[in-house]
Amino acid sequence: MYFICKGEGNVINKRKCNKYRAPNCHRAYIPLCGTDQKTYPNECILCVQIRHL
Repeated sequence: MYFICKGEGNVINKRKCNKYRAPNCHRAYIPLCGTDQKTYPNECILCVQIRHL
């Protein structure tokens, strides 16, 4: 199964990411597209990436 990011999809802002604390991300696969057009496995992992920018 493949997912391709197209457009901006659901945009996650940094404020919503405050509820996630790395490295304790869950492993559930609920793919999201980042504004960088990459697919992230779930919201937590996307938020961790946003913090590193």
